[in-house]
Amino acid sequence: MERSRTLSWKNVLLAGLCLVLIYDFISVGRQSLSGPGTSTWEPELNREERNTELATSVPSASVVVQWTESPRRPGLSSEPIIPHTGSSSAELASYAQSSSVPPITSYSMLPSSPLGASMSSTAAREPAKATPPATNPYIGNFLQRLRQNYTKTLVIAKKRDEDASWIDKDLGDLLDADLLSTAIYIVDDDTAPLHPPLNKGHEAMVYLSYIIDHYNELPDISLFMHSHSATWHNNDLLDGLSSRIVRHLSAEKVIREGYVNLRCHWEPGCPAHIQLALGTEDINKKEQQYMAAAFAELFPGAIVPEVLAQPCCAQFAVSRSAIHRHPVETYVRQRDWLTRTELDSYTSGRIFEYIWQYLFTSSPVVCPDVEMCYCDTFSVCFPTSRAFMQYMDISDTFRAFRDELGDWRKQDEEFKKASQGGGSTDGEVGRPQHGRDEWLEWEVDSLSGELERRKRAAIELGSDPVRKQDVLKAVWDELVAHPKGNG
Repeated sequence: MERSRTLSWKNVLLAGLCLVLIYDFISVGRQSLSGPGTSTWEPELNREERNTELATSVPSASVVVQWTESPRRPGLSSEPIIPHTGSSSAELASYAQSSSVPPITSYSMLPSSPLGASMSSTAAREPAKATPPATNPYIGNFLQRLRQNYTKTLVIAKKRDEDASWIDKDLGDLLDADLLSTAIYIVDDDTAPLHPPLNKGHEAMVYLSYIIDHYNELPDISLFMHSHSATWHNNDLLDGLSSRIVRHLSAEKVIREGYVNLRCHWEPGCPAHIQLALGTEDINKKEQQYMAAAFAELFPGAIVPEVLAQPCCAQFAVSRSAIHRHPVETYVRQRDWLTRTELDSYTSGRIFEYIWQYLFTSSPVVCPDVEMCYCDTFSVCFPTSRAFMQYMDISDTFRAFRDELGDWRKQDEEFKKASQGGGSTDGEVGRPQHGRDEWLEWEVDSLSGELERRKRAAIELGSDPVRKQDVLKAVWDELVAHPKGNG
């Protein structure tokens, strides 16, 4: 009996000690979240609690955000070191102690957000492997080539009522300094100085007409683009702006490779978009069922490939030498095909969208690594591949929260209208979760600021030719050793 009582008291003391340790652990954990860069949604909730309570409460936002402190790389005040998701507290503390600048907030995603066919979907980065060039192009006289000047012409396909004033507004300094010229074709105005013979095939008719019209007087580089100033298929890290594509484009890259797609992200278009071997109808790729026959007509004598793929959406830069790989008669024959084909304008234009890379490179699939594309083509360079992938994950999460916030506001507006009209609010239109919008607004603002900060740092790094070269050599070595998927 005495022994039993002794054991009972020991159990009680042990349980009490465990409770004290648990309380201390929770207190320390909460204190670690109260440093710089944290704030509360409501006075009684700290950041950890609202992530637990709100971030998992709505299925459309299946992203858990872990808030950590990300120190900077010692010696590089403008470049952050991004601790791996699994970094220990000791590692983080070690990094922090070696940094002379205040830490910044970073975001680690568990898991990545399911955005489907978003511009930087995590799922789209996994299926295929991107391979680097056969030899390292970033050694030798790379820096000297970067500093060379080349003549450039911006070729634009537009309708009469489309606004292309962004060219003069945003690129006026390049035009005034004769660093850029333009060739703007109006597809639906036969009286315009530049116009194609027929408004068919979307931008393809304009692009071919420009090459035919200027074959003997081409600049070093021709940029083929649409007329809109901003669009979803422009690059995320250039804010979707056409003017930034023009301004940031590496002439050295175009001269070196001959043909450069102006979109870095794979989705849609890569890694195997058009399946010629199948030749079946696809509601999302109407052109696929006609592609094999069209290819055989456009490239007589060539072997029809099984797959054609490159990032969408018919915007690219080509060197004069790449265009001159074919005689002008080749482009005349292809424009004649576009003129006489019974396929409608949409389908015939989409066929060309996925053969430009073959026309100028003889390669049916041109899907370069996304990280290398950003750094090599547009001088947006991250210090490590891990830093680049984290940026993409943050971007995915930002869009998921932004879209959910829009849905919340729409549902709230519908609920209010139903309530004011005296209708039932218990049916199809329900009340959105109270307070969720404030939390989402806070997260969207925070993530937006973080993305902007990281983007500015990447652009600053890429603006230094020597540091850009170092990044490109490292990415090239990494791709040689471990080819990776993209999106």
